[in-house]
Amino acid sequence: MNQMRRSRRSGFYFIAIALVLSPVELWSAQPGGRGPSRVDVSRVEMTRKPASKSFVGSLVPLKRSPLGSAIDGRVVQMFVEEGDAVTVDESQLVDGEKLGQPLIQLRTVSLDIEIDAAQIELQLRQQAEKEIQASLPTEIAGAQSAVEEIKARLKFSQENSERLKKLYESGGGVSQQEVDEAISTYLSQKQLKVGVETQLNKLIATRDSRLQQARFKVEAQDAELRRLKELKSNYTIRAPFPGYVTSKQTELGQWVAKGETVLEVIQVDPIELVVPVPQEFIQPLQDSMEECRDENKRYKVQVMVDSLPHLLEGEIANVVPQADLRSRSFPVKIRIDNPKIDGVHLLKSGMIAQAFMFLGNDEDIFLVHKDALVLDIASTSLYVVSTDEESKKTVAKRVQVQVGASIEDWIQVIGLDDELHPGDQVVVRGNERLMAGQEIAVARELSEPLPDVLQFPKPPAKN
Repeated sequence: MNQMRRSRRSGFYFIAIALVLSPVELWSAQPGGRGPSRVDVSRVEMTRKPASKSFVGSLVPLKRSPLGSAIDGRVVQMFVEEGDAVTVDESQLVDGEKLGQPLIQLRTVSLDIEIDAAQIELQLRQQAEKEIQASLPTEIAGAQSAVEEIKARLKFSQENSERLKKLYESGGGVSQQEVDEAISTYLSQKQLKVGVETQLNKLIATRDSRLQQARFKVEAQDAELRRLKELKSNYTIRAPFPGYVTSKQTELGQWVAKGETVLEVIQVDPIELVVPVPQEFIQPLQDSMEECRDENKRYKVQVMVDSLPHLLEGEIANVVPQADLRSRSFPVKIRIDNPKIDGVHLLKSGMIAQAFMFLGNDEDIFLVHKDALVLDIASTSLYVVSTDEESKKTVAKRVQVQVGASIEDWIQVIGLDDELHPGDQVVVRGNERLMAGQEIAVARELSEPLPDVLQFPKPPAKN
């Protein structure tokens, strides 16, 4: 019974393993390690192409920014140290610019008091504007009522003075003094009417200007408040782009002067490899770059960094049109994506790297599919399908190679000690766990034609 249970348990484990392993892994997982490992292969191709040239250069940041203080002030907070990563908030824009992470904060107590006072003054002016907007119609309406009232009094005074005058002339019992008083009242009301109408006209004429003045006072104070807030933003030094802090020239409590450099930030994703290229290859490179732009293609090269166990792909960004006067070589900038591993960018500024390009005269070269390469820090190699002389079994023979330039999915290799030949079968799948001399069985041979177009033309022949 126990034996049956163990048999069922073993069968269950085998099924579980079969479900999670890829076909190549399942081929290699023979019971007890017995039997050949099944692999896919491809052929070593030989073609006549321009020679592969390698150029050694240094990785440099895409951007490097020494950050200075825009204002005099004392450091009250330090948010970063050398080596810290900094970010930019893509969702927040200030004056059309992305809001970077705060790095250093300067003291703003006095400025905060000014901002509070300016805010209060703005509120007072806004209230005054509202009062003017509300009171002007009332004042004009009151002046209009006063004009109508004085017109009525003036009319009564005029009629009264005329009536008294007629009675006086007809001997109707009205004295000269009463007539004079009526005429005086009429003239006084007439003069008062002129004053009231003048006041009404003034209110109407100055209505728009008074409202405008009140609006200008509000806008002027609002501008002053924004000026103070903008000034306050200068007291916070922020990251201009995502990257890393590489240098810090200030500390907590230190006084910094306007224009003084306090931090340096670099951007390393993407990162650039700068390699010196002799002048004889510059014109062909530039011609090929122009052709790629016309066809909307990327101008790609292979890049190798000694400390990394795999090749990288880069794109030529531009050629600096100023040669080194001693070597007569031109800096060529190659842009490389810089992925993160465990939250840290793989490539660092200052690393030495090697770029491979097809340049020079035509020669016979070997090309293999990129999947055939097995890279580690110490060496680059591939597995060639070979026959063991003693056992006559098909085994994997490990051959160390040097890599050159690439053409799409194919890459140039140079076999050491003439161990590589055109037509050799090389393992392209299942080579991750192979060991030298291990027995293998070819499951299938992959066939992929070589591309017709190279990324780099050969330079013109010398006369």
